[in-house]
Amino acid sequence: MKNNYQTYYQILFVAATLLVASSAFAQKSNRRYSEADILAEAAFMEADALFLRGKYTESIDKFKAFLLEHHDVAIAHFLLGRAYDAQNEHQKSMLAIQKAIDLDPTNKWFIVTQASMYEKNGQADKAADVMLQLIKVEPKSDFAYKKAAFYYLLAQMPDKAIDILNQGEKIVGCDIEFCQRKHVIYLAKGDSKSAINELQKILKHFPKSTKIRAQLADIYQSIGKPNEAEKQYRKILDYDPFNAIALVGLQKRNIKVNSSDIDELLALMAAPNTSIDIKITEIVPIITKASPNASQTQKNQWTQLVETLQKQHPNNPKAASVAGDMYNAIGKYDLALAAFQKALKKEKSVYSLWQQTLDLLFLQKQYAEVIKTANTALDYFPNKSRIMLYSAEAKFRSNKPKEAIADYKQASFISGRNHHQKRFIFGRLAEIYLANNDLRNADKYLSKAQKLDDQRDPYIKHVAKEVQAKKPILYDGKWIQLYPFGVFLI
Repeated sequence: MKNNYQTYYQILFVAATLLVASSAFAQKSNRRYSEADILAEAAFMEADALFLRGKYTESIDKFKAFLLEHHDVAIAHFLLGRAYDAQNEHQKSMLAIQKAIDLDPTNKWFIVTQASMYEKNGQADKAADVMLQLIKVEPKSDFAYKKAAFYYLLAQMPDKAIDILNQGEKIVGCDIEFCQRKHVIYLAKGDSKSAINELQKILKHFPKSTKIRAQLADIYQSIGKPNEAEKQYRKILDYDPFNAIALVGLQKRNIKVNSSDIDELLALMAAPNTSIDIKITEIVPIITKASPNASQTQKNQWTQLVETLQKQHPNNPKAASVAGDMYNAIGKYDLALAAFQKALKKEKSVYSLWQQTLDLLFLQKQYAEVIKTANTALDYFPNKSRIMLYSAEAKFRSNKPKEAIADYKQASFISGRNHHQKRFIFGRLAEIYLANNDLRNADKYLSKAQKLDDQRDPYIKHVAKEVQAKKPILYDGKWIQLYPFGVFLI
């Protein structure tokens, strides 16, 4: 029978030979290989082969044995670190990767791997510092600056992100991505002037970019400079006479909008030849200010607006969706749910529609419908772990603890690097096991949650009290109303 690994090992032998030839035990290229050299190469290849085949424990043992004799081979420390990481032994992994970098401080892939490991462990600030080291190694690498800025943003350090992007721009030169990333950060900070400057820098080099001009027009609209926005729309039409964004933007400029007069707004909603997108832009600001505590007169007027919109656009899911948003904002939850479900019949590719529908079904304790809707939503968004949370919690409340546990565990697998969500899932699993008198698993999942906690999560503190008391405890405090997963705890 033919050996399936023959070709693999031939390739691996060549690769390993080239790799080891640059290491400390084979630096002299003008001498013949000794028996010790050949044995060392064989030991390295065996450890590497075990790693590639997923046999991490055996690989670790082999690399450690190899490094006892050849402690200055950087790639061996690097692969040992990778093997430790695969076994979730993060501290040992970082020590091994750092040793590889100490031996070979200019190796880009060692540095990038170390940064990604810090990111995976929720230490984005340290990941950013590691990328600064890559900048020293490759000062003209646009990748290093962008990645460092990304990590600073993850660490909630936007000013440092901007500083590093500015530094990169000075070294690398004009780069659209540098400007775009700074533009987004400035917008998030509310610094419209700086955000505009970044787009204008791009337009100096790419004056015919309709996308950038549309972004610029949008900012001007948002800060109350419609004339400046109009200039950008007209510039776009100079290059692209049928550009839809510019045509809609100019159409909106020629319609009387931003009116507080209900009759004018109703006339706009009923206008047959006006784009629904323009109408929605007039309703959205009202929705953001609407609340169940508004006067009955106001709620009646706002209801009339969305009813008129739906009447004029009966088959457009956008009309039903924005109506659902309005009903939800003013506390007409039954109407909101009906509107969202109507929109979903026409448009199933909008995630927010599914989430809003599931929220309302859950709050109305329609758990069977929650499970059914979540299962359908997962056909369209199989990687959205939050959808799985609705299903899991609805099953738990429907006295199906085993199914709930299975769904929560699956949700944890697809949560990826969302440590906050995983922390919640582990906490909820601890509570479900506790409710079923499985104290061992309750303690196990509490420990998992605490490993991801920064000691500030009120929910995990509450779960710890429950596990310690060996019984469920009612939630108290206003924190639950602001908690991102509070809907699952109400």
